[in-house]
Amino acid sequence: MFRRASFALLFIPAVGDNVRVASDAGMYAQTFLLSLAARGYAGVPHAVLSYFAQTVRRLLNVPEGFRLLYGISFGISDKTHPS
Repeated sequence: MFRRASFALLFIPAVGDNVRVASDAGMYAQTFLLSLAARGYAGVPHAVLSYFAQTVRRLLNVPEGFRLLYGISFGISDKTHPS
């Protein structure tokens, strides 16, 4: 749980088999999460959001040529919250 939180959505362009693009996005996300931890923040990736890609794309007006890979919530961790 976070005391204050932000959220990022990672989309990838629909290119070829998408495997290499998804791999690049995964490496970016790992670096992003590690940089958060190095600065005292916490982050949690949410791949389940890809099941709601059409809804997210419609609400945010994201072009059809982009695929929702996952989201990342991040912020200041609430150390008092029972995990």
